Amino acid sequence: MKKLIFPLMIGMMVSGCNTPQKSNGFITNYEGYSWHISGQESVDLVVALDKVWGKDYDAMRTFFSDTASFS
Repeated sequence: MKKLIFPLMIGMMVSGCNTPQKSNGFITNYEGYSWHISGQESVDLVVALDKVWGKDYDAMRTFFSDTASFS
């Protein structure tokens, strides 16, 4: 039994390391869509939200939507 465990463990390690990466973690089945870092507009939006965060609730409400959907 001891002679079987060692080769089995080595075999599992080798086969586990040789699997090809199938995805980078982002959705790839929508044509025309890709993950990217946005531009200055998005940075300005976050900076503006940060300025009113916790200080002015009514101003914060303009940054959020309750009808958003994600897939």
